[in-house]
Amino acid sequence: MPWNDKYEHRGDLVAVDVAATVAFVIQHPDEGKDAATAGLAAMESVLRAYQKIVEQDPQAHSKEMDDVAEIQRQGKLEGYVRSRWSETCKNLVIPLADSLVCHNDGSDEASCITPPRQIHSPKPKYPKTERKARHEGTVALMLVVSTDGAPRDIAISQPLTPDFDHAAIDALKQWRFSPAMKDGKPVAVAIAIKIDFKLEH
Repeated sequence: MPWNDKYEHRGDLVAVDVAATVAFVIQHPDEGKDAATAGLAAMESVLRAYQKIVEQDPQAHSKEMDDVAEIQRQGKLEGYVRSRWSETCKNLVIPLADSLVCHNDGSDEASCITPPRQIHSPKPKYPKTERKARHEGTVALMLVVSTDGAPRDIAISQPLTPDFDHAAIDALKQWRFSPAMKDGKPVAVAIAIKIDFKLEH
């Protein structure tokens, strides 16, 4: 996506991008097979979300997103998206929630995907303020597991409190996975993760 890694609303836009891609593939299974078509639908959703962000906070502009918004106004968004997809197709992210998952029981279809598996998942540090207040809960997140098993594009899908949310993200950044596999090759997939915060009673 065309935003700087340091853009403060990057997580919000990543969440919109992943959710919109998954929704499009589910609602339009035939068209969803074309990654660029799904990418175009997702980009349109991201641009709508970006517009709402800058309407609420005029200081929240991103040069990269402003440039894409201008491309959209010129009616050239589809060509832009298809060009980007052709350049980055090797890094295509597959929404695991809508994929055919391998069960390794002899009944798998050829196009199935073996999901990523956690191989290093340290527990999050319990925020001191939340521990003192005896607060508990669960943070839901979305992320992409890269072909090397590293997590990226981490975004909160169901927040708890800022302290819990930050602790969950910090922990997830340290996780490592065995990558998802398709046709014997590693693929990047978008997955959902929940991190629980529970006190010892």
